[in-house]
Amino acid sequence: MKRKAFSPHDDIYIQYLRNMEKHDMPVQHYHDGYEIFLMLGGKRYLFYDNICFTLERGDMAVLRPFDIHYAQSRDAEYYERFVLNFSETDQDGAYLHKSAL
Repeated sequence: MKRKAFSPHDDIYIQYLRNMEKHDMPVQHYHDGYEIFLMLGGKRYLFYDNICFTLERGDMAVLRPFDIHYAQSRDAEYYERFVLNFSETDQDGAYLHKSAL
């Protein structure tokens, strides 16, 4: 079983990554906000709730706060993706409506 780690993000965090090498996350992790994971190319394996999801170009995963997850390359050499993390309140204090999510 992998170790677990808390990965906090202040307000909004956006990351673009194009990786030409295999990369397996060493630990499971979770955030105190939402995460949107959008695949732009290649292949990535997302593990969530003891299920492995294969993500390829155009696939999107939406994770809720405190959902424990991690990703691996396995047999894929290349992947390209965007990750967006955000809390339930934005910088102005506006709240997301749970019914909209």
